[in-house]
Parts: sequence; structure tokens; C-alpha cells
Amino acid sequence: MNPPSTSEDTSTEPAWSLRWNTLDIAEADVERQLEEWSREDHGGEEFDERKAFDIACADSDLVDFAWEDITMCLTEKMKELAEQAGTSGSFWWVEVGGFGWRKLDGYKRVTAEDGRALLAEVLPKTDCTFTITPTTSCTDHYDADDNVTCFHVANAHHDAPTGGEGYWIWPARLCNDCDEITPAHGLKDGMCVECRKDVTEPRQEG
Repeated sequence: MNPPSTSEDTSTEPAWSLRWNTLDIAEADVERQLEEWSREDHGGEEFDERKAFDIACADSDLVDFAWEDITMCLTEKMKELAEQAGTSGSFWWVEVGGFGWRKLDGYKRVTAEDGRALLAEVLPKTDCTFTITPTTSCTDHYDADDNVTCFHVANAHHDAPTGGEGYWIWPARLCNDCDEITPAHGLKDGMCVECRKDVTEPRQEG
């Protein structure tokens, strides 16, 4: 199965984006520390970017709070997308392209109620740098129309240091016939493509 193809106009800014980069988080805290330091008299004591950066890197709460923020934001976007698609928001269809150093393609059926659970199911278990945006210019093997919105996750990590690893995430439902998680736009009469084939092309008994 090929990954989704895109014809997105990269000159057009997405409606929103969620970015995760731990270096950005540390550098933002460095700026905060330096600004706060400059407001007070420290009797000539030196404090520079290196000291501030070391403090930021040692502060585990800094990353924990930032992760809580981004996953809460993603939860709200999941609710909006599920409502738009008319789904419960519990089931998701995920396709990946260019995964890892072997550049693998594939798909996964996911059950997730919130942003933290969704990212835990989708991303590899390693330090990742990623950006999540909405897109409508994508088609999967269900031949979705361009007006079907999904999340796109552009990801980088040690096995994909230059990026190129992408995930497309659609709201999904359970097929009425086989109970498999299926993209909401891939269901017709409550059935997935495979089950519809069984109805229109009944198997021949041997």
C-alpha cells in the first residue's frame, strides 16, 4: 500500500499547527530566565545563556508541562475533527510514509480518546521532533475526496534525522459487518470496502 499522496500548496499557511521540539522549549526558557535576571540587582554575579540553558535542560517539569499543553491542544483538535466527520472520536485510521531509516509505508488502526493516547500509539518510542497540521489535500487507498480533512504529522528522530517521515490520521468508525476500525470516509452503508466486496461479489463455495 502506498502512503497518501499530497498536492498541498506549501505557500498556504495551515489553519493551525502544533510543534514539538525540546530544543525550542529549552531556548524559550533561557530567554525567560535572562529576562527575569535582568530585572533584578544580583550584585555583579554573572549569569549567561550557558548557565540558563543548563538549568532549562535539568528541569524535567519544563518538558512535562509543555507535553501536557500540546497533548491537551491536540485533544481539542481531535474533538473538532471527529465532530466534523460525525464520529465518536475514539477510533482513528493512521497511515505512515517514509518510516525510519528503511522508509517503510504502512497503516494502523488506533483507539485513542485524547491527544496523549493518540501520539503514544502513532509515534515511535524515541525522542521525536514533529509538527501537526490539518490538511485536506491528501488521498488514501479509499480514494478520499480532497474535502476530507485529516491530521498530518511531519516527524523526525534519530532514524529519520532529516525528516521525511509522515503520518496521516483520519477519524474512523467500526464497520457494521466486521467490526474493524475503518476511515469514516471509507464506509458506505456502514460497511468497509472489503465487506462491501463480499456483498456485491459473494464468494463461490468450492
